[in-house]
Parts: sequence; C-alpha cells; structure tokens
Amino acid sequence: MNKFTPTVICFAASSIFAGDPLAYWRFETANGTTVIDSTGNGFDGNINGLPTYQTDVPVDPVPGTNQTNAQSLNFNWQSSTSGGRINIQDPQSQLGFGNQSFTIEAWVKLEVLSNTSNSNQRQYLLQKKANSGTDSILDYAVLVQAGNLGSSGNELAFRYGNGQDAFTVLSTLEVVDTSWHHVSVAYDKVKGQLRFGIDGAFDLVDFEKPNLISDGPLRVGAHQNTSAQLNHFLRGSIDELRIDNAFLPENLLLDTDGEDCNGNGVADVIDISNASSNDCNANCIPDECDIASGTSEDCQGDQIPDDCQLGTFRYAWDDGEGDAAVRSEGTRMAWLNSFTVQAGFETVTGIDLALFDGFSGRPASLCVWSDPDGDGIPIDAQPLIVHPVALRDGIIDLNENSLFDIPDTYVGPAGTSFFVGIVLDFEVTGSDFPARYDFNDQPPVPFVSWVIGATAPIDPSDLVANSVEFQLVEDAGLPPGNWVLQAVVGGSDCDGNGIPDDCDVANGAPDCNNNLLPDACELPTQDCNLNGLLDDCDILDGTSQDLDGDNIPDECPLTFIDVPALAPTIQAAITAAGTGTTVRVADGTYVENINLLGKAITLTSVNGPMSTIIDGSNGGPTVEISALVGPDTVVEGFTITGGTGRPSDGGGGILILGSPTIRGNIIRENHTDGYGGGILAFGPSSPIIINNTIENNSALKGGGFHAQVDNTLSTVSNNIIRNNACTEDNGGGIYFQNGTLYLSNNQIVGNTAPDSGGGVFVVNSGNLPSQLIGNQIVGNQSGSNGGGLWMRTSNPVIANNLIHGNSSESGGGVFLEDSGSFINNTVVNNFGSLFGGGIFSNGSSYAISNSIVRDNNAPGTPDISGAASLTITYSNITGGAAGTGNIDADPLFVDPSMADYRLQAGSPSNDAGSNFLLPNDELDLDGDSDVTELLPYDLTGNPRQTDDSSAADTGEGSSPIVDMGAFELSSGCPEDLDGNGEINFNDLLLLLAAWGNCPGCPEDIDGSGDVGFSDTLLLLAAWGTCS
Repeated sequence: MNKFTPTVICFAASSIFAGDPLAYWRFETANGTTVIDSTGNGFDGNINGLPTYQTDVPVDPVPGTNQTNAQSLNFNWQSSTSGGRINIQDPQSQLGFGNQSFTIEAWVKLEVLSNTSNSNQRQYLLQKKANSGTDSILDYAVLVQAGNLGSSGNELAFRYGNGQDAFTVLSTLEVVDTSWHHVSVAYDKVKGQLRFGIDGAFDLVDFEKPNLISDGPLRVGAHQNTSAQLNHFLRGSIDELRIDNAFLPENLLLDTDGEDCNGNGVADVIDISNASSNDCNANCIPDECDIASGTSEDCQGDQIPDDCQLGTFRYAWDDGEGDAAVRSEGTRMAWLNSFTVQAGFETVTGIDLALFDGFSGRPASLCVWSDPDGDGIPIDAQPLIVHPVALRDGIIDLNENSLFDIPDTYVGPAGTSFFVGIVLDFEVTGSDFPARYDFNDQPPVPFVSWVIGATAPIDPSDLVANSVEFQLVEDAGLPPGNWVLQAVVGGSDCDGNGIPDDCDVANGAPDCNNNLLPDACELPTQDCNLNGLLDDCDILDGTSQDLDGDNIPDECPLTFIDVPALAPTIQAAITAAGTGTTVRVADGTYVENINLLGKAITLTSVNGPMSTIIDGSNGGPTVEISALVGPDTVVEGFTITGGTGRPSDGGGGILILGSPTIRGNIIRENHTDGYGGGILAFGPSSPIIINNTIENNSALKGGGFHAQVDNTLSTVSNNIIRNNACTEDNGGGIYFQNGTLYLSNNQIVGNTAPDSGGGVFVVNSGNLPSQLIGNQIVGNQSGSNGGGLWMRTSNPVIANNLIHGNSSESGGGVFLEDSGSFINNTVVNNFGSLFGGGIFSNGSSYAISNSIVRDNNAPGTPDISGAASLTITYSNITGGAAGTGNIDADPLFVDPSMADYRLQAGSPSNDAGSNFLLPNDELDLDGDSDVTELLPYDLTGNPRQTDDSSAADTGEGSSPIVDMGAFELSSGCPEDLDGNGEINFNDLLLLLAAWGNCPGCPEDIDGSGDVGFSDTLLLLAAWGTCS
C-alpha cells in the first residue's frame, strides 16, 4: 500500500501543503525503451529508439536533492525530420495545468545552437498537446531555442494556445553555448507571472495563462505538428527533468543547494522534505533552527515552536472545492480519508467536509478511526470517536460553516496512520449524491480515499458489515481525486493570549483540576452552580457534594437561574442549566446571539416581550436551537430581533433543528439572505409555534416562518404573522415544505412575495394531511400566484378560513394544485390581475363545499378559474356553479364595508351547507380529546351548526344545519368578537391580542387598519347583551 504524507513546499511569502514532484525523470535507470518516473506516480515514458544513455552529467550529486547523478539522456538528433523523443501518456490530464501554477525544470546540453532562419530552428524541450491539431490547442510547451520565434533564436521561450490561436512568450535569457545549463519555466497563478530561469538568473513576465487543458501525451525533445509528424527536435542531451504542480521558489529548484541552518551538511529544504527535520510553521526553516535563533518560542521545551501549537493545522488531500457529487452503491453510505500523524498535531479537534445541498438536518456521525495494522486500509479500523451531528446545507465547498467541532481526539504519535470520515445515519435514494469530490486543480493523491456502501445501517466499529461496496475511489470508477474532507487540529491557546495553555499554567494561571488548561477557559461550560469555581474543583475541595458520583455537584442542575442576578448573560445561564432548569430573564435589552445547546430547559422572561428584548445585533441567528430537542425546550416571553441567520441556511430570528415550543414572543425585524427571516425550522423538526407575533421580518424564502422538514409535523397556532416579506421567492408570511402543517387560528396579514404565496405557501405533504383551520388570511400580495394562499400538497383540509383582500396575477385569494378539501371558507374581495380573483385551480381536484366565494375581481374569471376540475357543492358562488346545493345569492354579510363577513339572520347562506361534509376535529379545537367529532367551532369560536329560525333549512342533514362560509350565524354586533351574543371580557381579550396594525381584522372595529384605543372604546361602549 502506497501512502502519501504531506510535505511542506515553501514560498517567498506564503506556504501550502503539497506532495512530492508530480513527475521526475532522472535517467538513472536504463530499462529498454522505458524512461522511469522516479516519483512512483506512473508517468513512465517511451523513447523511439534513437536516444541513448550517457555518463556525461551536469552535476553530481544533484544540489537540490543530494542524490547521486550518474547518467543523462542524449536524443541523437539526425535531421529536421528525424530525432529522438520521449512520449509520456496522460489520459487523465494530470500533467495538464490549464491556468494553474506549475514548475518545469531540467538540465540541457545543446550540440547545435539555433538562428532565426526558419521554423526548423526551434528546439523544444517538451510540449503538452493532443495527438493532432494546431498549436492553438497547446496546453504548454517550453523551447530552449526559440528559433524564428525570437530575435536571436537562442531565447528561452514558452508557448501556449487558447483554443483559437497559438502564442509565444519570450524570455530575455538565452542559451548561447553548448555547455550544460539548468533551465526552468514556472507559472504563478496567484501573482499572474511567468518566471524563466537559466543557471540562477531569472526573468519575470506578467502573464495570465488560459484555462486550456490537454489530455494528449507529454512529448519531450520534440514537437508534433498538425499532421502528427515530429519536428523541432532538441539537438542535444537532457538530465533531471522535473515537473511540479506548484510554483516553486528559486531556492527549491534542483540547481540550488539552499541554506543549512543546523550545520548537518544537508540543505534545510532536504532535511524538511525527508522528515529528518520538522517545519511545523511551514516557513522553510527547520523547527530546531527557529527555536535556536529565537524566531520562535518553545516554552515547554518540547522542540516544537509555540506558534505551531497556537494555530490551526489541517490534514488534507483536497483544495476545499467540490468538483462533483458522489454516492455509493446500496442505501447507506460512508466515506473517509487516511492520514499520517504529523509531529505536534496529534489531537484532532474538528472535521471539515463539503456536502451536497438537500441534506440539512439529516443525522450523521463524524468519526475518527485508528488503523491497528498501519496499512492504510480501513477494514480493521477501530473508532476513536463517533460524534453525532445534524448535517448542514450551503457547504458544497469548504467555508466558514463547513467545520464541525468534535471532542478532542488523540490519534497517536507521529507516523501513526489514522482515518477520518462520515457515516450517514439515514438511507440515500437513487437521486441522492451527498459526498463532494475534488478532482480538479489539486493533484489527486492515490490510495487514501475510501467509499463504503451498504444495504443496512453502517456500524462505525465494523465498517465491512453489510457493505456492498468497500474500495478506494480510484477503483470505484471515479476520476483520480479525493474527498473534500479534512481533519482539523486546533491550537492550544484557549484564552487567545498567544501563549500555549500549559505555559500559562506554568506561569501561574489557576488550574484547579491540573489538566493544563487555565480554569478561565473552562468556567463558561463547567460551572453549573455559577459560583465561579469549576464543578470538579467544587467536588475536590468539598465545596459541593457528589453523592451520586457523576462528577456534577449535587445542587445541579439549578431549578432556577436568574439573569442577570445569578448569571451575567442569557448564554451563561443556558450553559449552566441542566434538564428541567428554568432560566428567568429580567427586564432589559440583551445584545446576544444565544444557543440553547440542545437542553430541555425553559427560557422565559419575567415581565413579557415588551420588557425583555434579545437583540442579535446582525450577528447570525438571535436564538439557535440546533440540536434535536423536544417540546420541553421552551422559549417564551421575549422580543427577538436583530438576527441575520446563518450564511448557509438562514433563520434570522430563531433557527430550529428539533421540536421546541416557541410561545408568547414578538419576533420582529430579523433579516437573512437565506430562509426564514423570523423563524427557520429544518430537518427532523416538529416545532410548536403558538401565541407569537411574527412581524416585519424578511428572507429569500419564508419571510416570517420557513419550514423545510423531514416528513414531520409542525404546529403553528394563534399567532399574528404580519408584514413579512420574502425577497426573491415564495412564502411572504409562511413557506412550508415536506411535512405536515397544522395551521390554526392565525392572523396572516399584509405579507408579500415576489413569486407565489404572499401569505402562505405549502408544497409537498407529509404522512399526515395538513390542516389549515380557522385562519384569517388578509391583505397579502404575491407577484405570480396565490396572493393569500398557495397549495400543492396531498389531501389537506382547509376549513373555517377568512380569505379576503389578497392579490396576485392568478388566484388572488387562493391558488390550488393537487387535491384536498376546501370547506366552510369565506373567499371575498380578492384580486387577480389575470385569472381567478378568488380561486385559481391549476388542474387540481379539490372538493369545495359549504363555502362562500363572492365579490372577487379578475379580468378573466373573477371568482373561480379552472372550476371544471373542481367539485363544488353547497356553496354560494357569484354566478353560480354546477353541483349539488350551490346558490348564487347575496350572503347578507353584517358589514362588508368594514370587512365584517359574519352572516346576518335570514342570510340565504344560513342553514344551507352540508353537515355530512364538515371535517373532523383533527386539531381538537375544543380540547375534549375527541378528534373524531365534527368541527365544533367556526372562525370566531361560535358553535358550528347553529340554527337560524328565520332561514329555511336548505342544506343537507338534520337540523341544525351548518351555515356556508367561515362564520356561523352572527349576533350582528361587530363588537361581539366571539359571536356569543354578549360583549364581555372575552371579546376584550381578543381585541388586545390583535393590537396593532391589522387591516381587515374583526378586531379592527372602526376599520382604520389598526387595532387600538378607538376600537377598545367602541367595544366598551357596547358592553353587555348584543342588541
């Protein structure tokens, strides 16, 4: 098994990790017509019979490598049409560079110098081009005599194509005699420069190389023309030809001895490359010299510069950019890389990986394995850590959000082989390609990247079990490349003072538990009783008891933690809290971005949301609940504002992965470039969102609330969702996808979307039908479809909703696809600029019953467009509709000018519906635990099926017969908000709950568009029995 260990390649101003030379032909071993590539990368060449090996060499040993040099290769040039050459096949274009950095160098000895008389005077060192074609498709070529392309013919030159034409870059450097000369051409993509070199003299030319890569062979010693004939031969000898896929600095070229700071007779760069010296800070100086010269401190005396122990180190084979999405065979997948421990970096603290989008919230395990037999094959891999995580979107390349922290994991002493990878804890389908693969730009490293596919869950402790695929990526039919998957080693400077932690402790920093970490770094997470001492030290010194031996003081978790009385910040209180703790927050504005850390706690304010504000100050999600918590994790009683969400997904105000309870908050003025301006829930989430005001938030999708869940149930009830906006897509108020939505008793008002679903956008269903019951969807706008409501989900129940004053192009009120039940809704005064002012059916097979659809406006079909695909019964439709029990009559609303769409006594819509079409009370609106009974209430909480003695029973069923529309028979008093015939304290509570901007709401008694003091005065003036 060949294994690749990173070595340091030094640059003048920076450093990178790269491999050995990409290809290196030393001409030391004669093997028939084969020219050996000494790197082991397989780029052996074939000579055409003319070249011969000779003992005439330019140097011995080679300065840059200190290797013995006994032979060179003479091409035995014959004529302009006959000469020696080497042909090196490259079907995967690994020797092609496009616009990437490279270095080409060799020693050459010419027998004949060139002039400018004709093209045959050109002498090619090498070229990379397809087998036939013009030089316009030339990736690169190096000429040691420019011939008629130059002024003297002796210039060193570089030639390339862009697909249409061929170009030449001339150097001022020339080969003017027949002695041995070291020549080099190197391209620096970062600086945009081409560097020519001859015998230590250099010439820099500003240059941007086109990204043209050839899969043709590399030819050494000749050029091939459009007729596939060879010409422009090198007339002489060559030795030590080396190609690197990086821009090497001058001191790393083969003709340079380099510095020898430790005086061992070997150049420093060779000491570093052969691992006889470490260079952990990649400054091209052996660590022992950094320490001896004082350039680096070594406070521990371990011969490792302190600066190496402070920064972040990465084990990596990739360039951080994913070039392809990959899946394995089978329904389960894992992928991993093997690495070798480097001195000073023995503890892995994180795993950085790229992942294709669409798996956000899915469960996975990040793993580090040992390699017991050290062969780099993970058949016997044993887990050192298995760390469960929820996956993230927006990390198709490595970025600020792609790094997952893991508990510190020791992987062994230097030279030890280990593995790092990910095991997906869910099934993948034929359309899922989760893993990201790098095969461009960065040279592939063989024998280190593994793919595992299985038909059952993959056990990290037995990777082979259930596997149907267990192989290297190069054996899996993938192009040469590696996983975008890195192991990260964090620095040991927890307080960021520039001094290693153990030296801080040695210098007197408190370390009560003697773990060589300053106590100040551990206190934020290990002081559950908030007494300023570490928990284990409380126990050791007797301050706290630990009778149950769990290393946690017995007084923890605290029942209550008061902020700021006991904990200075909300986050500090959350960190100290345990299961069942209530964190009580006093009045004030807290500028924090808080994370509930997966804890089952109640986070509550003392005096409600008007007095207690959490301001995220544009620093990400204001509140993050990013672990799989349940409904006993509660956030209540805050104003949550100033959030901007995570860059990868969003969640401006609240980011949810899990099933918490969010109640009684004001979530306002949060904005994100992702999803969910107010709230984002994703993955296996089942949030309960009740009694909140969600207003003035914005996002790409789901301005107020965005849920993209994994076939789970979300409950959204008794909220005011108003004046939110999505900026580029769908769902101004609510965007809901891939689950079951229970949406009840909400006021969804004044939201906007440039595309569809100004108020609510629902797409794709879960296992259970969604329920949209008793909502007021008022005054929303969208640019395309469904101003109030856009639905494409299987068999939802949409009942008891008032949908009015919404607008869009088609389906001003409602846009329907798929199938479902649309029962006892009032759809009035909506506008469609094209079709379906009230309802637009896009081929749906909805059953519309017991509903009122009237007084909507659109040029084509004012009330319902696409009615032919619908089943309409027992409904009051402008112009009538085919079907049983339908009427076309003035419904006698109480006061439509004031948006009061309750029905007067004697309305033709009273007692005109069908009792048999009422849905069951799936949401248990009356709290009696009977979900099989018929829907008990109308929109305002009046009993459904109330008889109107002044109206004939024209509907279906036994008396009392249900009325059409969202409202059962009204008392006729706009102040009687609950419709029970009395104006009392319950009506006042309903009015106060809707306080603020609320155009079209029944609580807006005076029709001003705001619920305020004048409405309160009108209600109080009418107090008592409605008359």
